[in-house]
Amino acid sequence: MDKRKILEQYYNDNDENNKNNGEENSTQSDVKRKEILEQYYDKNKGLDDENVGLKYIRLVFADVILLNIMTALGFGIFVSLNGYDNNWLLAIILWVIVVFVLALFLYSVRQTIKYLKKL
Repeated sequence: MDKRKILEQYYNDNDENNKNNGEENSTQSDVKRKEILEQYYDKNKGLDDENVGLKYIRLVFADVILLNIMTALGFGIFVSLNGYDNNWLLAIILWVIVVFVLALFLYSVRQTIKYLKKL
């Protein structure tokens, strides 16, 4: 069960109960509510909730390895077609582009991990 859905359901139910009873939220009730919610989540969380991060990290490593393989193949093809000695500046420029693409990919991974942690 998704933690966000549990939170929404629990807080919506409690807000409706508080409105019906005319009670004000206090710090102690919020602390107690949080403890109850954590216990409820621990009972209802599945194994899939724990394995999401590990699957995502494996996917990232697979993508990085594939990107390195494609880069090596690209440089191999480039060297065999044009001769490395004549176009070394172009080869360096291509390598820099590949590094920027990898940096952009890793930045997007970092942003996605931040987003997943907020859920």
